[in-house]
Parts: sequence; structure tokens; C-alpha cells
Amino acid sequence: MRVALVRALADLGMDTPVGVTGCIGLCHREPLVELTSPALGRCLYGDVTEEVVPALLAAHFREE
Repeated sequence: MRVALVRALADLGMDTPVGVTGCIGLCHREPLVELTSPALGRCLYGDVTEEVVPALLAAHFREE
């Protein structure tokens, strides 16, 4: 999952750190991805697969 996130961020031209954590209490929704942007603030997405990562990032960081 981490590799998919790093690749998709690079495709969007974003040099953003990607971290890994342990369970935050929503283990049944893992893998979880937390994204932060000025427009949306902090958002937590659950049940993320490598296949949806590019679309998820593009939607979250879309220009408004």
C-alpha cells in the first residue's frame, strides 16, 4: 500500500511524506489512509486498496 501511495503522489507532482502507524481503533476498516489538505482538512478513508489509491488522491487533492 505504501508504494502505491508514494507512486500516486509522485504522479500528482506531490513530494509528500508517507508514514505507517499501528491500529487506531478502526482495525476492521484497514487499510486506512489519512489525508490532509487545505480544502478538506484531515480525512480518514477506510478499506483502501492499491487499485483505488490514484483516484482517491486525485479526488481528495483536486483543485477547486
